[in-house]
Amino acid sequence: MKFGLFLFAATIIAFTSGCSLFYSTPKPTISKPIYDAPSNALEDDYFHSPVGDVAGHYPKQWLQTNIEHVSELENLGFVYTNPDRTWALTLEEIPGSADLRRRYEKDGLLSVAEESINLRRKKTSEFQISRAPELFTQNSMQFANYEIVRKASDSSYHSRYVLFTTGIRFYEIGISELSQNARNSANNGYLANYELLQAVISSLEGVPSGK
Repeated sequence: MKFGLFLFAATIIAFTSGCSLFYSTPKPTISKPIYDAPSNALEDDYFHSPVGDVAGHYPKQWLQTNIEHVSELENLGFVYTNPDRTWALTLEEIPGSADLRRRYEKDGLLSVAEESINLRRKKTSEFQISRAPELFTQNSMQFANYEIVRKASDSSYHSRYVLFTTGIRFYEIGISELSQNARNSANNGYLANYELLQAVISSLEGVPSGK
């Protein structure tokens, strides 16, 4: 059981880390939501951040994974996976160092996205940014978003990350492809999950209105 949990933890670490080979600093333009949010896609129950300052709804039939005793995932607030464990929804706090807060005052959430990318570079160098960081608003809340792709054997694994602040803390909520099956790889299944993340974002509570 412990060995299986370790393998699951290792998989999440691998697929929620990233690096950019060809990447330039994004421009601070604000757009409409990048993806449509499907209706009736979320459970009525809430998830919460560890300190309780953020709440939202998670996808229907997704299950929370117990990561309490997995030291490799100690920086994550939670992990939810779909029933076949091919996708994971994660929440992680981005440490609000003095340097990051200075950059945030200057560049806003794009600086938090840059920090997220830099933290991923320290974990692995095995994938590329497929969508550079950009700002968007959802329900008067402001977010930054970027996407990455990791190549493994003959497959490509996709992840999307959304950055936001509560005014005190910085957070990243992401959805990551852990493995593939026929259902996931058909019809651009990762885009459907990106839209699912958009629905989760729409449900967030604790995020102040954008500047």
